[in-house]
Amino acid sequence: MATLLLPQYKKAVERSRQAEAYTNLGVIRNSQVRYYAEYADYAYDANWAALDVPQPDTYFFSYSLPASSSWTATCVARATRQAKQNPGYGSYIVDISANGTVTKTKDGSYSTPP
Repeated sequence: MATLLLPQYKKAVERSRQAEAYTNLGVIRNSQVRYYAEYADYAYDANWAALDVPQPDTYFFSYSLPASSSWTATCVARATRQAKQNPGYGSYIVDISANGTVTKTKDGSYSTPP
């Protein structure tokens, strides 16, 4: 019985951690939208001091800002799942765009920014 329930439990735990990442990305996105309204540009390259929110905790996910303006059409914030903290599932990337679209991609499945 336990062997049947353990995979479902792991999936439920991962979904809850993923929901936390989605919430954090939403907060960062809102901050980026406010920053854009004031400066007509987004905060880049880990410039967390420019935003009005602190960088979230990085135990399960690491959070980053766009590396350059070429990213911002599709990504204003990124969460990268830490593979070492996610045995059995590995790492993946969650991006959020300025319009709020969330995209989840397996780590390494694209070579250029989204």
